[in-house]
Amino acid sequence: MTEIEFHANVPDKLHFSCRLLRKAVRSGARAIVVAEPEILKDLDVLLWTFSATEFLPHCLDTASGQIKQASSLLLTERLASQGELTPNTVLVNLGQQVPAKFEQFERLIEIASVNADDRQAALARWKHYKERGYSLKRHDATAGASA
Repeated sequence: MTEIEFHANVPDKLHFSCRLLRKAVRSGARAIVVAEPEILKDLDVLLWTFSATEFLPHCLDTASGQIKQASSLLLTERLASQGELTPNTVLVNLGQQVPAKFEQFERLIEIASVNADDRQAALARWKHYKERGYSLKRHDATAGASA
């Protein structure tokens, strides 16, 4: 069963995501980030610029199959049949909906900002997973948890 973590009360969702994705890649994991197009566009830029001394190589789901296969980070609007899934692939949801096919993954990370609308959408996703019997872990960014 998919292990699900929620990072709640995140002041800056995209910067937090960059730090979390950096940590995942450094640990040898592969990450697929799912979100709405405007969030992916901003994240795409930020992954190149969030740190003065490094960047996180990544690709969009529109890249060629070889590039997607070689990339540790894939940004996508929706999950297709993920032939590129490996046992160490993490799904990161920055979107407002429960990602379709999330159960293909061993691990799902949900990130919710302090924004009221974002918090409401995260609460609805939390309830969705809970009603289906998933065990959920919650990390509160205001309590000092960080990526």
